Amino acid sequence: KRLHILLAGIAVLGMAACSEQQPGEYALEGDRLNFTIEASDDYGEQLPAADITDEQRTYAFSFVYGGDDVERDTVWFEATIMGDLSKMYRPYCLQQIQREGVMNAEPGVHYVAFDDPEVQDLYRVAPDSNSVQVPVIVLRRDPILQDTTVVLEFGFVANEYFQPGYDGFSHRILEITDRLAKPANWDGGYMELYYFGKYGEVKHQLMIDWTGNPWDEEYIEEFLSGDTAYLNYIIDYCAQRLEEENAARLAAGEDVYREKDGTEVVFGPSY
Repeated sequence: KRLHILLAGIAVLGMAACSEQQPGEYALEGDRLNFTIEASDDYGEQLPAADITDEQRTYAFSFVYGGDDVERDTVWFEATIMGDLSKMYRPYCLQQIQREGVMNAEPGVHYVAFDDPEVQDLYRVAPDSNSVQVPVIVLRRDPILQDTTVVLEFGFVANEYFQPGYDGFSHRILEITDRLAKPANWDGGYMELYYFGKYGEVKHQLMIDWTGNPWDEEYIEEFLSGDTAYLNYIIDYCAQRLEEENAARLAAGEDVYREKDGTEVVFGPSY
């Protein structure tokens, strides 16, 4: 999902004017765009649009994983087309949706605005395609990201080519920070309930240091779908490594590993 974009060489195509229609409102006619949000019920079936939660439509991004020299990065979101294919490039429109109770991302500071000329030619569907990768270019300009998470909620807006699809699939939420970010697929799932317990930044950093893996949302998804023997090995390894290092710290007159709120770091299920 995170790839650096090379803007040179992209053919020029003017962005179609966006209407004032809000994401989620659409007529029955016309082609529509829906974000792909994989969320299953207890039987493994894809949840309908009406049952998708904000937690499931949220992706957490951190510049920490890219290295100190990364000033911008790109997060990709897949979307699918409801309607007809076309032999031409078809632009689509996005807009930010302001959320209450959070620090909303600021265009030009935390991300490249969706109507910026730099990115207009990126927001289009290729000929004969029934899906598209939607890029959001995030920026590392604001020092506040080192201790704060900003939130970018965005959705499709109607233009002459596309309308927003189902309400539950017409918008996404992107959390942007420059510190360790809790992956969206940690809380309430296997990571928390059966494997590593409740999330903590210190725990997260220890897992990165000890395994050399980022333990971000993408890696966790890969990890959970991988070999069961390796999964159990990593769980046991982290628990054993914590026990050994805590013993060494106590012998040196130091405290055991704790989160910032004083909670002791523990590896193990929380069910």
